[in-house]
Amino acid sequence: MRDAFTCGPPVYGENFFGRAALVASLLDGMLAGRESTLLIGESRIGKTSILRQLSHVLAPVDGTAVFFDGWIGGSAQRFAVELGRALDEAPGLQHRAARAGEKGLYPLLHLLESSRHRLTLLVDEVDGIVADKESARFIRSAASLGHKIVIAGSRIDPAQHETHPTEPPWWNVFRIQYVGLFTQDEANDLLLTLSERSGQQFTDGECAFLQDMVGGFPYFLQWLGKEVFLRGYRDCTTSQRRTLFQELATDYSLVGMLGQYFGGWLDRLDDRQIALLVESASGRGITPHLGMIQLKNRGLLVEDDGRWRPFSRLFGEFLRALPKGPLVSGDLKSMLLQCFLPALKTAVEVAAKHYL
Repeated sequence: MRDAFTCGPPVYGENFFGRAALVASLLDGMLAGRESTLLIGESRIGKTSILRQLSHVLAPVDGTAVFFDGWIGGSAQRFAVELGRALDEAPGLQHRAARAGEKGLYPLLHLLESSRHRLTLLVDEVDGIVADKESARFIRSAASLGHKIVIAGSRIDPAQHETHPTEPPWWNVFRIQYVGLFTQDEANDLLLTLSERSGQQFTDGECAFLQDMVGGFPYFLQWLGKEVFLRGYRDCTTSQRRTLFQELATDYSLVGMLGQYFGGWLDRLDDRQIALLVESASGRGITPHLGMIQLKNRGLLVEDDGRWRPFSRLFGEFLRALPKGPLVSGDLKSMLLQCFLPALKTAVEVAAKHYL
């Protein structure tokens, strides 16, 4: 029997968990003809799955939804060609989009402008697209035409994107929606449902342990759930399961993966924000203030009894293990082995005694 956890590809339909209120809000906005939306969130937090779920929900009732993966790199011409191919089957374009895209973004924009059908465009990985000035101008113009557009990117502050001084910022025609962590109920629903589908439902204590380790971060929860079943969870006794969870949470493959993502997140922060995160990982956390809003929006901090702390135990240990001064790749690898891994073992033992 295969496990039901999905680690990597986006999920939708019966495999889509959490975000119900967010998806409903996006759908209501589309139906009401409100402004287009820019989804912002960390890598692997679930932005692509939200776009796929929107496409899945809209498919039976709205044949105008088009999903486009912006992870293409290259020039505005390549963007035009690939987007034209994606739009070629859309209603009202009558298989003209691919030909228009081969001629460039302006012919493609003119085709969208002349179409009587208002399309729903779901564009993922928009950061790479808008790095090109002409492509960024196209995104803004397409949204201004009245088509319903939901785009997703990882740059938490859109102002980090370079813009031409004589042109308006491309993002100011979009409503910004941050994609944060799962709530405790959403995380429990994912873990309990998928473990049951996999043949052996997690206990409440095991769910609490996993959430304590990686918080409400859906990708990490999926990853841990899959690994648990790959290592024989279904056939373990209660005591063996406890050992399995403890060994899994300190496995170097997990440590390396967490280090990769945690380090990547810090690369997009300034020194002040990193200092706030490090401070939040010490003692009882820190008192909320305006400088922390973006860190909260991106799901890196959570509220705990009026204080703010790292979103999970493992992220807190990572922050406490950081070397002083600027972080470089060599420092990160050394830190993972010498500081983070030993700290993780102690943290996991403490959490296991409490939850398992």
